[in-house]
Amino acid sequence: VVAYFEFHVVGIAPSYTDLTFTQFDINEVSYLDNVTNGSVTIPDGDEPWATLPDTTAGPETDISIPLTVDNMVALEGMDITITFDESVLDSADATLTGGVLENENYSLQVNPNTPGEIVLIIYANADLYSGSGIVVYLDFHVVGNCGDSTPLTFTQFDVNEISYLDNVTNGSVVILSPPQNLEAEVIGDTVSLTWEVPECTALVLNYYKVYRDDFTIAVIYNSTVYQDPNLEYGTYTYYVTAVYDEGESVPSNTVEVTIPDGGIDDEIISYNDIFLKQNFPNPFSKNTTISYYTSTSTNVELQIYNVKGELITTLFDEDKPAGYHTVEWNVPEILASGGTGMSSGIYFYKLSTEEDKTFIKKMILMR
Repeated sequence: VVAYFEFHVVGIAPSYTDLTFTQFDINEVSYLDNVTNGSVTIPDGDEPWATLPDTTAGPETDISIPLTVDNMVALEGMDITITFDESVLDSADATLTGGVLENENYSLQVNPNTPGEIVLIIYANADLYSGSGIVVYLDFHVVGNCGDSTPLTFTQFDVNEISYLDNVTNGSVVILSPPQNLEAEVIGDTVSLTWEVPECTALVLNYYKVYRDDFTIAVIYNSTVYQDPNLEYGTYTYYVTAVYDEGESVPSNTVEVTIPDGGIDDEIISYNDIFLKQNFPNPFSKNTTISYYTSTSTNVELQIYNVKGELITTLFDEDKPAGYHTVEWNVPEILASGGTGMSSGIYFYKLSTEEDKTFIKKMILMR
């Protein structure tokens, strides 16, 4: 060190100034080409801070994870290295697209070639950006199984060639299997949803969350059936997630259904060889009659569900001859035999056959 320059800061944060050589002579010979200029940055209250989130992913999926940096002032460049468990994630790429630097004349170099590590170099091509926000999205392919997890750990975080490795919040990824094969059926003004249990033996599944148009509409325990009743004319989108102690899974497949204008004739639901009639009376207070028809002998199961998709009782599960059949459901008898207590509200009865044909209709109990 030849000399120390002392300054008094008069600028207001955030601000920035270059320190530029305009003369550098030694022994009366100019060496102005042999200089490295400097700069002084006045941060906006805090130093830069980098954050990666805690998130979940499904097995064998591709995920994009945002990396956020706060308190960037006159950003010349960043050098970032992140490590992870290569048995859980495989690094694919990274992009500035969708982040605050996308249209700010910055370039990104990515080195994802070292297993378990991704290296990012971000540098300015023109004007220098100041602000906070998502800087880059990290793209990974999930190679782990349900129950696996990995930390996302910063091992380098340099801004304008200054290390801020103490100013980071590391993240993590947990692999959680979502519900499988979500299906929907429209019955009048009701949507009936069914799905399969996630393929995950390593974790305890607590419950499911049902979403309509990205809003939670139900929490379902110990069932993979849900009926969404009394819908108005329109198109609706559904998906289901599984909730474990470790967090909520990514969504299942999405299904889209349309409730027709004016609804559907609610009197009979039928295939060519089987039909199910509306119960009578409806609404009812103590008992009601359910009628159905089969053109051939078949095994038939008739079950009652509440609006949460919970099974109330199975009226029968047995072989039935071809023909027209009726069954009377007497609510007091169901209660007396140990079934779940019931209050006024909407219930559903589901007829299933050994040919995998299923019919669901709505009924109203008024106590």
